[in-house]
Amino acid sequence: MEKKYNVSRRSFLQKSALVSSLFPFVGCQAVEKRAEQKPLVSFGLITDSHYAERKNNPSDNVNHYDQSLFKMGEAIQVFNQKDLDFVIHLGDFKDQDEEPNRENTINYLKAIEKEFSQFKGDKFHAIGNHDIDGISKKEFLSMIENTNIEPSKSYYSFDKNNVHFVVLDANYFEDGTDHDKGNFHWEDVHIPKHQQEWLKKDLAQTNYPTLVFIHHTLHPMNEEDGKYYPTEHKEVRKILEESGKVMIVFQGHYHKEYYKDINNIHYMTMIAQVDYSGPENNSYSIIDVMENGEIQVSGFRRAVSKHLTTNE
Repeated sequence: MEKKYNVSRRSFLQKSALVSSLFPFVGCQAVEKRAEQKPLVSFGLITDSHYAERKNNPSDNVNHYDQSLFKMGEAIQVFNQKDLDFVIHLGDFKDQDEEPNRENTINYLKAIEKEFSQFKGDKFHAIGNHDIDGISKKEFLSMIENTNIEPSKSYYSFDKNNVHFVVLDANYFEDGTDHDKGNFHWEDVHIPKHQQEWLKKDLAQTNYPTLVFIHHTLHPMNEEDGKYYPTEHKEVRKILEESGKVMIVFQGHYHKEYYKDINNIHYMTMIAQVDYSGPENNSYSIIDVMENGEIQVSGFRRAVSKHLTTNE
């Protein structure tokens, strides 16, 4: 019989902060693993780097675009000291100048991808809205690596150690055509029918517990801040729920940590790497999927740590 992974909302626990033993200069809000547990899969996760050689806006002093190259380097250095199966970036990998310059935009993408590629293992990306603010989706995909995935694919899936992973793309117009070179509004995002049908078939074909990655959130956040979710968020969540296989959805885009349990699936929004100045404000995480179905999120620097459990 197919094994279903349904999440108990009572099981969501936040653990206390520890310090990474690998790099004394890197603060890690880590969760201690039980000695008897062995991860099925371990991976590194980063989101919203927004790299560009562009100064932050002094009026808000939040987005430090030009520091993301250094922050990425630190994250990859830490990841390379761990026994990880892969790393993934959840989008808004690069940014552009305040006065957009195509050549500079491409150079920013190449530079951050070069740093990301220093990871000694498999690498994956989800596409964010800023990844196609000055270049096309096709161009973006041609300049990054998704290991063993066709370069034309912006949404795709892969397996690692009997765990299934799905990467979604909400950078579409309602009619299913791609957002292109900034010719769109960031709140007008969609997961069109053709991607929903692909998702149904993909989930039907796997017998493995599944994790989902997407740049945008699959549920409303603070509406006063803007519309961070695709119009079809309810339809997509229904597909995930009906499969009975999805344990957790990792999201970016909102820049702040946010957790929500919706119909027994974890939705975890991760902190942006670009925000605030200095290495102490970096943000990246290591995720362990345990043999018993538990998920451990170990956050470094500003990133939070959480311990999540599932019911069989």
